Amino acid sequence: MSASPAPLRQRSRLPHHGRLGRAVRLISLLDRRSMRRLQNRHLPRWAQLWMLFASRFGGAFLWICVALLVEWQGGPRRYLALSASLGACFFGLVLLLGIKPFTRRQRPHPYRRPWAPARDPDRFSFPAGLTIRWLPTEDDFQPKPAVFFQQGIAFARTAMDSPGQVLYVHCTAGVHRGPLAALAILMDRGMSLEAARGLIRARRPVVNFPEVYLDSLREYMLLATPA
Repeated sequence: MSASPAPLRQRSRLPHHGRLGRAVRLISLLDRRSMRRLQNRHLPRWAQLWMLFASRFGGAFLWICVALLVEWQGGPRRYLALSASLGACFFGLVLLLGIKPFTRRQRPHPYRRPWAPARDPDRFSFPAGLTIRWLPTEDDFQPKPAVFFQQGIAFARTAMDSPGQVLYVHCTAGVHRGPLAALAILMDRGMSLEAARGLIRARRPVVNFPEVYLDSLREYMLLATPA
């Protein structure tokens, strides 16, 4: 089975001249230099947990708690402080949305992350301990192409064979496409179709496997299995 395809390369729109160009190039250089220094280092457990906490609770959750605290104990000028904070957030967001499309800085996904060995070099990967493989597939009750199963199984093999990794398979509703991908992965691990389907239904009773999807999976597994 072939490996994951190479990442799509976007043409850079970074400014090349003037102070703005020099500033953007400096930021990009420092960003890449930091990634290169970290790529071969193993983060201690406390650092991994801190990054996980910061990514899950360090944004909106933290600021909502601060706003509630100011509302509760902020004194007579609390509404002025809240208005200033909201204004700063709004203008910061406007500035981000205005600069980001202009610079189109590439994410540092080509660098190996020691805490995420299941590396999938696509444009949705990011250095937060997660690696994502997006398989764009319509839920149209039509036969599914072999590349859907091929790329999903290849990514799952890398993740499940990497120590300490957890594989999460999902789609929009978790009824058709996500369970179908999970079914293909379990069959690739040695389970029969009926056993894998029964396991998935036992864990998530709302799943449904249209026969046209199952036919596509049977055909792929028949061709992928060596004689």
